[in-house]
Amino acid sequence: KPFACERFRYPVGTDSACVLSHLDTMDRLVKTLTKTRSTEERQTLVTKLYKAWLEYASELLRHLKAEEKQLIPLVRAYFSPQEVNLIEGRLTALGPKVDPIINPAELR
Repeated sequence: KPFACERFRYPVGTDSACVLSHLDTMDRLVKTLTKTRSTEERQTLVTKLYKAWLEYASELLRHLKAEEKQLIPLVRAYFSPQEVNLIEGRLTALGPKVDPIINPAELR
């Protein structure tokens, strides 16, 4: 359950169910693709995966724009900066650990 539901109702179009559905579709296609041996079937699956990726990218962009326009202002209104920082910290901790591409020391 999204954290912000504690304080306000999500605006229409800002939930991530549709985006997650696209990810599930692509996951199924990739799993099928890795098990398929026929070149013809693989080509068909790659085409389906490509189309699914385009649909996902389009939906993700729409979703992120809706969040930026509607959801983020509500989060800022209903949560203190300290609460937002704690939530952001929890979310970023869930992501992969990455090394910076550019070493800041090399920029000096």
